[in-house]
Amino acid sequence: MNRRILFIDDDENILATFRRSLAGRFEVVTTQSPMDGLARLQVEEPYAVVVADQRMPEMDGIELLAKVAKLCPDTVRIMLTGYAELETAILAVNEGSVFRFLTKPCETRVLGQVLDAALEQYRLVTSEKVFLRKTLKGCVELLAEIVSLSNPEAYGRAERAKRLIRELHKRRGLPAFWKVETAAMLSQIGLIFLPPELVEKAQKLGEEKDVQLSATELRDYSVHTELAAQLLGKIPYLEDVGAIIKLQDTLLSAAPDMPLGARALKLALDYDTLAQAGVERHDALDTMRGRDGWYDMDLFPAFERAVCDDTGFARRKLPLSALRPGMVLQEELVADNGVLLMVTDQELTEATLLKLANFRKSHALKPEINVLVPLAQIDEVDGSVKHLL
Repeated sequence: MNRRILFIDDDENILATFRRSLAGRFEVVTTQSPMDGLARLQVEEPYAVVVADQRMPEMDGIELLAKVAKLCPDTVRIMLTGYAELETAILAVNEGSVFRFLTKPCETRVLGQVLDAALEQYRLVTSEKVFLRKTLKGCVELLAEIVSLSNPEAYGRAERAKRLIRELHKRRGLPAFWKVETAAMLSQIGLIFLPPELVEKAQKLGEEKDVQLSATELRDYSVHTELAAQLLGKIPYLEDVGAIIKLQDTLLSAAPDMPLGARALKLALDYDTLAQAGVERHDALDTMRGRDGWYDMDLFPAFERAVCDDTGFARRKLPLSALRPGMVLQEELVADNGVLLMVTDQELTEATLLKLANFRKSHALKPEINVLVPLAQIDEVDGSVKHLL
């Protein structure tokens, strides 16, 4: 448990008292300079508690703790001053979000009790965030797995969109990136609520020239984004993700206030539609560039680089036993009974490899498959394949 406490006071005698009286019970760090204290918060290991004096030459305690709140919102803040002024206390609480307000001189026993309470508050805040993060991650992975099981092609489309979003983020930077990435992962979740025959027919558009959807079918199919938004809107912290997915088929000219995440997702999904129809990537980008009013053209140059920069992977044909998480399939993986297990451009994960290993126990699969291998794995992969040979 983090028991690091930073004391900031311009009086070195008081700081020496804190170090002496609290040593062994807490991990105490002291400084006489508010600026030095702020610098420590940015470069050192997290502090659970910051205790600041109110009256200091460089910066008063209220301003300091307000800055601490912005830098380290989880850190618990305590004001310690020799002036028991009501107005000061109110400002400290309102502007610095202060946990406790103590006056000097403060007994070691009382200060120790307050610090214990502050550490417990820090533990509660941080453990709740960790719990929520893990719970949310598990929920998203479960929903993605549902799509994978119900419609491997839709899952493959979502995975391809997710990778494009990641590459775009590297080149452009997307605010609240985790929401945009999650929206890509779950962009096809609404399809599980539609009739399978309608989904199958829609997925053949562009691949087979004689396949067309009627006006009624187009209307019925288009509601999948709304269904996804309704589903995710009921899950805490995924409301914004649902809003992004809802707009994934909307033209920018029809929704000029569309959030950046939805603009990015539309680029990724529309490009994927063209690519899966066999359109060469440069032709696909030219087609998209010519669609007036469809896309955010300020975002387009970075997206174009994300599509065209072939860096980070090397192509290999590997035995199934050499597959590792992070590799990307370059062909479909079909079992001997005709079941489609994985689709082209699907990124391998621990879960998909476990699924593949279990399936191989009762079904025959092709011995080798074309994949893109992350350059970070290439030496190990080449070495292991030589060993197998």
